[in-house]
Amino acid sequence: MFFWSGGGESLKSLLSRWRYSVPIRIGTGKHFIGAGKITASLLILFFISCNFSCSEKEKNNSSTDSVPVATHDPRPVSGTKTAVSNTGYVITLPEGFNFTSDTADPGEFVYYFTPKDTISIHGQAGIYIGKYPNRKPPSRQYTQNNFSGKLLGQKVNWVEYITDEYTQRETFIDLDSVKHIHVFCHSDRLPDLEQLFDIVNTLSK
Repeated sequence: MFFWSGGGESLKSLLSRWRYSVPIRIGTGKHFIGAGKITASLLILFFISCNFSCSEKEKNNSSTDSVPVATHDPRPVSGTKTAVSNTGYVITLPEGFNFTSDTADPGEFVYYFTPKDTISIHGQAGIYIGKYPNRKPPSRQYTQNNFSGKLLGQKVNWVEYITDEYTQRETFIDLDSVKHIHVFCHSDRLPDLEQLFDIVNTLSK
């Protein structure tokens, strides 16, 4: 199961939009040595040239396959400390944001932080607490970035998925063997994504 904003659409109707395939790019190169006698010096020059060519090709490929994250560190948030229902967690919610909750299944809860003005600010942030967080990446073509952070007093690994429609960041915290926290935010605009990212990083207990 996966949770995200949907602009009024039901949660179940949005599941298919978040299931995408991972793009795999494979580069190949072939170097042929013609018939005839090749001296040792020519062989050395040949291999140096091939090595340089392959290195340049890998460099060019890596620059197109990865989009750098604007920032890894959340900024301070001004707002009201809001209790996340009866979970014992609190989050700092700026003025102009709503807090709503939903019960996905018995023992599973989703809490959403959405802008009141959805024209000025796009996207949504949320927290899932339960036994079955969805750890599957989007199954649409995307670029992935990974970076570390700190949440609830511990180090976490954030994953960022950049698709042609939106960018999403998410991390998971395993409270124990059966209970997990899934923190996520997404938007189709980077400044809004950064604001949502700042909000979810205020989560504390």
